[in-house]
Amino acid sequence: RFGGDVRTFGVMFLLFTPLPYVDATSAWGFNNRWHRIYVGFAGMAVELFLAALGALVWSNTGPGLVNSLTFNVMVIGSVSSFLFNGNPLLRFDAYYILSDFAQIPNLYQKGQQQLRYLLDRYVLGTQNANSPAHGMRERSWMTIYGVLSFVYLLVVVVGITMVMLDMWFPLGVLALSMTVVSRVLLPGKKLFAHLSGPITQPNRARAWATVSGLTLVVLLFVAYVPLPHAIRAKGLLEAQNSTVMHAATEGLLGERLVSNGEQIDAGTALATLSNADLELDLESARIGYREAEHRYRAALFNAPNDLGPVQHQMQTIAEHIAELQRRKLDLKVVAPHAGEWVAPTLHERQGAWITRGQMLGEVVDRSAFRFVAVIAQEQANELFAQMPENAELRMTGQADVLIEASHITIVPYQQVRLKSAALGWLGGGDIAVKTDKREGDVAQDPFYVVFARVPLGRSADVALYHGLSGTLRIELPPQPLARQMLRAFMQTVQKRYAL
Repeated sequence: RFGGDVRTFGVMFLLFTPLPYVDATSAWGFNNRWHRIYVGFAGMAVELFLAALGALVWSNTGPGLVNSLTFNVMVIGSVSSFLFNGNPLLRFDAYYILSDFAQIPNLYQKGQQQLRYLLDRYVLGTQNANSPAHGMRERSWMTIYGVLSFVYLLVVVVGITMVMLDMWFPLGVLALSMTVVSRVLLPGKKLFAHLSGPITQPNRARAWATVSGLTLVVLLFVAYVPLPHAIRAKGLLEAQNSTVMHAATEGLLGERLVSNGEQIDAGTALATLSNADLELDLESARIGYREAEHRYRAALFNAPNDLGPVQHQMQTIAEHIAELQRRKLDLKVVAPHAGEWVAPTLHERQGAWITRGQMLGEVVDRSAFRFVAVIAQEQANELFAQMPENAELRMTGQADVLIEASHITIVPYQQVRLKSAALGWLGGGDIAVKTDKREGDVAQDPFYVVFARVPLGRSADVALYHGLSGTLRIELPPQPLARQMLRAFMQTVQKRYAL
C-alpha cells in the first residue's frame, strides 16, 4: 500500500500451534508513523473481518460442522486477536503500533532499562546511573510501560506454564524450571554481579544494606504479618418459602385467573385446566358403580355367594372414582401459601395442552430470603474448622450496595447438582459443569452448599428477587500471606495433578 516489500511469509509454531506470519519489517523505513501504524493494524483488521463473517454464518446456521468451524473463526479472530495481537504489553502487532505512536523504538527494552535506572538511582543510591529517557515525556512512557509489561509478562508466563502442566505434566515441569531459572536465578545472579561491580563502588555499603534490608522486610512481611483472608462464593437468592407449581393433572390451560407478579393469598385459584376425557372417564366410572350396586341388590336375594366378588368390584370402582375426582380437583391450581405469583410466560400457553408435571409458575413469599452459595471442597475445610457468623453479600447488578448476611451454615455433605444452571458455565456462571448434560446444572467437581440469612430491614436500598445471583464474601481470621499461598499451592497440586 505504501511501497514496502513483503519478502517472507509462512507459518510458525507457538506452543505447538501453527500460526501464519508475514514479514512486514520494510514498513519500519516509512517516514510517516501513521503509515507504519496502519501496516501494524492490517493483520488485526483481517482477523476482525473474518471474525465478522464467521459470526454472520454461525448465527444463521444450525448445529453441525459449519456452525462449529465458524464459531471457532469468530472467537479466534476477535477475542484472541485482542488478547494477543491487540495487546501492546506483548511484542506483537499492537506493541509496534504503540511504539510508533509514542515514537519510541524498542519501547520494551527501554522500559526495562528505565526501571533498572530508577531502582539503581533511588533505591541503591548509584549517583552515576544514566536514564535511557530524554525528557519528561519519554520518562513517563518508559516507566509506565516498563511496570505494566513486567507484571503482565509474569502473568503470561505463569498462565502458559499452568496450561502446559495441564496438557503434559513433564513438559510443564520443564517450563516451570526454565521460568524459575530465567526469572529468578539469572536476575539474582545479575543483581549480585551489579552489587559487586565497579558502578556501585561508591555506594556499595548502602546498596548491600538496602537489598538485604528489603529482602528481610519482604520475608518477614510474607511469613508473619496477618493479612485479610476471605472466601468468595457465587450463589443465588432464594425465598425461604417458595413453591414451584406443577400441573398435577393433564389438561387444556384455560383463562388466567392471576397475572404475573400479583400478590396472592393462600388458597387463591391461580389457573384452571379442562380435560374432557377425564369427565368421560368419571361419568363412565359412576355408571359402572351404579350397575355394580344393582348386581349387589340382586345377589342379596338370588345369589348370596356372589356378594363377595360384587362388593370387591364396588370397592375397586369407588376407589377409581375417588382418584378421578381428585384429579378433577387438581385441574384447579391453588396457591399453597401467600406470596407473589411468578409466571411470566404462562399466558403464552393459554389454550395449549399441559402435560402432567409441567411447570406452571412459582409462588414466592418475599417476606424472608436466604442466599444459597456454592463453595469448592478445598474451601469447605476452612469453614468447617471455623464457621463465622456473618458475611457480606453483593447482588449482581447492584454491587454498590453491601448487604450484611447472617446465620451462616454449611450443609455437611457434597453435592453435584446446582440450584440453577445460571451458576454454571453454560448459564454464564463461574462453576465448571459437564457439557454433556443439556440442563447445564451438573458440576464437574463435587461442592458444598452454604446458606446465609438475608435480613430485609438492612437491605432496603437493594431490590431482592427470588433467583437473583450474587457473591457471598465470608470473612475468616487473618493469616500470613505465606500460609495462604502455601495452602493454595498444595490444594492446586493435589486437585489438578493428584500429587
